[in-house]
Amino acid sequence: MSIILFGGGSYKDLRAMVKKRWRQREKLKAVHDEDLEQFLSSIGVLEEIKNGAHQCLVCKSRITLENLGAVHPREGKIFFLCDRPSCLANLSGKERND
Repeated sequence: MSIILFGGGSYKDLRAMVKKRWRQREKLKAVHDEDLEQFLSSIGVLEEIKNGAHQCLVCKSRITLENLGAVHPREGKIFFLCDRPSCLANLSGKERND
């Protein structure tokens, strides 16, 4: 396999550029099911979720501990998505377009 370097760079320069780019990307954070309630409590929404106070950002279904698919901070607010693949895919599409 060949790598073509533009601008007269070396392989070492390319590796440094790739590493820098990966470090700058936002990291995906995940919470294990066993830690979910503790996480939700730490951001102050556990009781609200248990009481059905939040809806999926996409399909508007009630968010519960059983169907919570994603927590999405945006513009100083916290939004939630259910675990339906179509809702999670919708968020991914919006992220690419933002």
